Amino acid sequence: MMTVETNRYHMQQKPANPSKHNSEWSPVDVEEMKAFTGITVYMGIVKLPWLRMYWRTDVLIQQQAVSSIMVSHTLHANMEIFSPCG
Repeated sequence: MMTVETNRYHMQQKPANPSKHNSEWSPVDVEEMKAFTGITVYMGIVKLPWLRMYWRTDVLIQQQAVSSIMVSHTLHANMEIFSPCG
C-alpha cells in the first residue's frame, strides 16, 4: 500500500509542481520501499549531523548499512515524495 500511495502522490504532484519534480523518477517498488523504511529507522537510531554523512567514505563515520543499500540521490528523491498520509 505504501508503494502504491507514494507513486500515486508523485503522479498527482508532478503536474502541480513541474520544477520541483524535474529529476528522473521511476516508480517505487516494494523492495525499494523496504530499504527506504529500514534506512529511515536506522538514521533515527544512528544520528549524524548531516544527511550526506551517511555516504561518506571516511572510516570514522562510514555507514555501510546505508550506503551499500541505497545511493543518496535516491533516498533524497524518496524523502521528498514519500507521503505517509497518502
